[in-house]
Amino acid sequence: APQITGLLGSEDPEVRALAVSVLAKMDGGSLTGAEAAITKALADPADQVRAAAMASVVILAKRRGNAPRPLVSQLSALLLSNAAWADRRTSALVLGRLG
Repeated sequence: APQITGLLGSEDPEVRALAVSVLAKMDGGSLTGAEAAITKALADPADQVRAAAMASVVILAKRRGNAPRPLVSQLSALLLSNAAWADRRTSALVLGRLG
């Protein structure tokens, strides 16, 4: 997991996006920190990283049985913000998948 966490700071947005997705899939047991990584990635300057972070909330919800409230709140705030259209669209789709 430390190797994956280190990739969150990569200069390549594709690497950051994949890293946040992998961390969400590895969440649980001895691995913690996926929620913090997703929170940080939601503010990433690259749209593909933000989209991966949003999709990772669904992964966490499936692994944990429910979505972490702070992340759902961030998605809701993003939907209602002046964020880029693609971010608002993705957050709406993710919130829909969460029910």
